[in-house]
Amino acid sequence: MNETVREYLDGLEFLKPQVSGPMEVIPVRAPGGSLNYLTLSEAMEREVLWIGEVDESGSVPQVRAVNRSSEPVLVIDGEELEGGKQNRVANATVLLPEESGTIIPVSCVEQARWSYTSKEFRDPGRVAALNVRLTKTRTVTENLEGMAGPIMDSGSEQAPEDRAVEFYRSNQGMVWDEVNRLHRRTDTESVTWAMGDAYRKEADKLNKFKRPFKPVKDQNGVLVAINGTIAGLEFVSRTEAYRRLHDRIMGSYAIEAMLHERVGYGAIEPASFIEEIMGADEKSYPSPGYGRDHRYTSDHITGSALTHSGEVVHSVFFRLRNDCSNTRNH
Repeated sequence: MNETVREYLDGLEFLKPQVSGPMEVIPVRAPGGSLNYLTLSEAMEREVLWIGEVDESGSVPQVRAVNRSSEPVLVIDGEELEGGKQNRVANATVLLPEESGTIIPVSCVEQARWSYTSKEFRDPGRVAALNVRLTKTRTVTENLEGMAGPIMDSGSEQAPEDRAVEFYRSNQGMVWDEVNRLHRRTDTESVTWAMGDAYRKEADKLNKFKRPFKPVKDQNGVLVAINGTIAGLEFVSRTEAYRRLHDRIMGSYAIEAMLHERVGYGAIEPASFIEEIMGADEKSYPSPGYGRDHRYTSDHITGSALTHSGEVVHSVFFRLRNDCSNTRNH
């Protein structure tokens, strides 16, 4: 395993759990970093980041970002972009270089629209629902392993834009299947089959469900379990950035967890999950932005970590879905 990622995992501190229904959240303190960057929401609020279609015709698996800031901008895996010719989510965590343009590889989460609602994408404050995100991450990793090979795994830190777009593709059909599954489970009717419509329909219930999950002092990560089974581990290098991301990350897990029947909490063992991660196969590739994208796979785990300048900027690991979980609608 990459030494930087291993050191971060070894340095994680797990704090007092928070609980809502079948979902248990353990706040995480991860080793802090010195790298400065803006989050997507910060950059949008300051009007220093423009994201739009790559050209007037558009292209489903890619969008273009122009960062006018003197600092990099962090877009995390699964963050949603709303508008353009259809809503998208980021296929990988990307640290956009300052004062430059970058192609971001994306997946569509609005299957039945291909027409402009706006020329510029907005930040709706969402990260893709857990199973949408898990499927996207797993299939992007499979595509990287199958297509990139020695072409991208040359040790360089930044991939040419055309290669990044080609190799960081998801299985779009499988992503749509998960979005549609979410619609069925939430009884959401969406004219354009937009994932965001499920979030809007469930907004009141979701906000109530998330209420116990408050960020704590110096928190910059989270371990989430549903009915006693760990679903994911996620952290970022800066506490301030995590606070910006906390609510949308919680929403990603909560919109799935609140559909589960509560069947009890098992004994959660973060150390065992860390051991599983460290035992996973690892491959790394140049990121579409700054840094190296490390990918992790095993029979039970899929995940990624973006490293740059000796830091883990963002990392997320998912346990592959357990079909034994009790849910109200399949």
